[in-house]
Amino acid sequence: MRTTRLFLTLIICAITSSALAIAPCDNLTYGEARDCVKNELQKADAELNKLYKVLQSHIYTAYKDEKVISDVSVKEALIKSQRQWIEFRDAECHFQSEQAQGGTGTLEGYVHSICLLSLTRNRIRDFQQYIKKLKEFQGNK
Repeated sequence: MRTTRLFLTLIICAITSSALAIAPCDNLTYGEARDCVKNELQKADAELNKLYKVLQSHIYTAYKDEKVISDVSVKEALIKSQRQWIEFRDAECHFQSEQAQGGTGTLEGYVHSICLLSLTRNRIRDFQQYIKKLKEFQGNK
């Protein structure tokens, strides 16, 4: 049993090693990196919330005069998408942190925070792309 846990922990560390190097939090001690990741996560959450509002505004502007697709239906789709993304993010990060339980207790919270940060940064990139496409759409009207 002990060998199995060690093996699983090594696999998890190998799989997540690239994720553990989260800029600007790499090359720090564990405690510094943990605090840095939490700080970066707060910044990423704030940026995501800001972009969500910007995206809603661009949806309204892009679709307000459309006859086929209404801005309301697109906004409702965005809301549904965001709620389901949050559910996915939470479930995925729970899954990843549960795997880390086989190692040390302190690693679990760190893996969870890194997962949240990584997925949030990916969602930010998604929102930036959506906004860019909406701007292009508005420019082509």
